[in-house]
Amino acid sequence: MGLASALQRLLRPTSVPDVMAHLPARIILVRHAKSQDLDAVQAEGMPNHAIPLHQEGEAEAVAAGQRLSQYLQSTNPHWRVHLFCSPYKRSRQTAALMFGGLPSARVAGYQEEVLLREQDYGNFVTSAAQLASAKEERMRFGRFWYRFPSGESGADVLARMTLLQDHLVRDMVAGRFEGRDSVVLVTHGLTLRVFLMRWLHWSVDQFMGVYNPPGAQPLILEKRAHLPGADGAGGHHAHELMRAPFVPTATKSLYAMTPATKALLPGVSDEMASTSTDWALSKMGVVPAGHHHPHATHHNRLWTITLNATAHVPAKQQPLPEPGPAAANSQAAAQALPDGAARKTVESTSKS
Repeated sequence: MGLASALQRLLRPTSVPDVMAHLPARIILVRHAKSQDLDAVQAEGMPNHAIPLHQEGEAEAVAAGQRLSQYLQSTNPHWRVHLFCSPYKRSRQTAALMFGGLPSARVAGYQEEVLLREQDYGNFVTSAAQLASAKEERMRFGRFWYRFPSGESGADVLARMTLLQDHLVRDMVAGRFEGRDSVVLVTHGLTLRVFLMRWLHWSVDQFMGVYNPPGAQPLILEKRAHLPGADGAGGHHAHELMRAPFVPTATKSLYAMTPATKALLPGVSDEMASTSTDWALSKMGVVPAGHHHPHATHHNRLWTITLNATAHVPAKQQPLPEPGPAAANSQAAAQALPDGAARKTVESTSKS
């Protein structure tokens, strides 16, 4: 989206239906495919960020890309993806194998995003025993709170997921995507779960009860067709909602986990699969059914316009990564992106 288009959007009210029409259809989270044994390879002196996919993982990624393309085609024949990828090698290989063979018209943008990297376990691991000792100590101290020597804790990862989502939501509300688009984040197991924790407002205890999903299995947060609770007795709440200015902080409540995604995440309850919309509705001056009407203010419209004004000209397109020597002979890697394809790129969500 260019600067002229962003300015044009500022000249008209940003109502709920207006913003919802431009929000991406879904957010898709993908944990990288099966990699080489992380602990064993690190113990041999390989940095975590350089660990590649296992041969089985290459096949997983190709199959996952084909299934996801079929699913997106069934939802909208004009679908597109905006890719954000961890810069770790195994994630870049997964993205290349899943999406590298797509026509350029399907890939609206690709961006390596450092905030999506794996939890930092420290620098070089001198031995398998060293890493095993740290992980045993983590279990005694608390998986979420334990900070690896020279590395990160789960709480540290939460801080950068908060930053990532702040910028992602800003871009979504500013109209950087279209309603036919899917935002795809290719990342790592713990990072993925912490992303969901932040987006869906899980408590630490709830997070601790959820474990990693399988690799190369898309987890989908689908945009809701409507806001539950917005159509109270007589339907007047839905009418109020359609006239209300959109508040950026309500964006996350518009997305919910699909049943298939919930099944891939043991420990996720129905309550954890979405965010309550009552708070979001009240912020937009709409009374959820059975609730007291809040003292509505008109500063929300100014807030929305101010946030939309942060839109920038898209950053320079980055090429999709090479799958690497181990994946060079795979079926997907043989299909390169078309040369000279003109593609738009979404600005990195790590930049303010």
